[in-house]
Parts: sequence; structure tokens; C-alpha cells
Amino acid sequence: MKLSYDPEVDIAYLKIDEGLKYANTESFSIDNFLPFGMINIDLSSEGKIIGFEVSYASKYLSKSLLESAKKLS
Repeated sequence: MKLSYDPEVDIAYLKIDEGLKYANTESFSIDNFLPFGMINIDLSSEGKIIGFEVSYASKYLSKSLLESAKKLS
């Protein structure tokens, strides 16, 4: 697993499986209970979870976790 974070747009991405490709992926939102923000699940063409994208990450993930993430900006 690898966590990356872009503080300029406050989005974190947790890639679950480095071996899966992004070609033909689907993205599903699972944010029905969040007051704001979004959590998306990216699935491979085989239906395997590739990763999770969290918008407004600083509201949902700990500061220490975001500081340890690979910065994208």
C-alpha cells in the first residue's frame, strides 16, 4: 500500500495493489454519510480494488498520516 497526498487540493490517495493497472477502471463514490467531501473506490476491470481517493482529506485523516504520505504538489 502507498499513500500519496496533494495538500494544494487536499486529496489523498491510498493505492492498495501496486500490481493492478488503471486501464478500464471504474470509480464508485461511497460518501453517502459524509457531511462534505468524497471518498471514491477505484476498481480494476476484474473488479479488484486498486485504491481509495479521499477529498477533503485533512478533515478525515490524521495529520500524522498525511505528513507521512508522499507529497504530490
